[in-house]
Amino acid sequence: MIWWDEGARIGVVHEVLEEKEELEAWGLEDPHIVLSGSLPYSPDDKGYISYPLSSFVDEGIEMLTAAERIEIDSIMERAFKCALSNPKSLQLVAKVADSRLVGWIAEVLSDGFVVERIEFPNER
Repeated sequence: MIWWDEGARIGVVHEVLEEKEELEAWGLEDPHIVLSGSLPYSPDDKGYISYPLSSFVDEGIEMLTAAERIEIDSIMERAFKCALSNPKSLQLVAKVADSRLVGWIAEVLSDGFVVERIEFPNER
């Protein structure tokens, strides 16, 4: 799992595109990373976004720490239990105020659309 979208979202690396054939298949020229924001990750997901490797700093892309991963797993588990529907996937968005993490928003997805939002305060 990684941070992406300028450090506001949690996602999973779907693919790293470095070979000429891979890049051409995606219509790209430079190496890119392909991300999925749907959790839990499924290779069948079609909602991918790609970023050039050169833009990682600008886009806030970085690995989660072990502590962050434990926190995210706990929030995901709670979100799936709290959801009114029986979701197959969700997105996690960091809720930030005054440059500090104040909570999380779990966005429940259905057919690629957000159908429910569940907020959790930051427990740190």
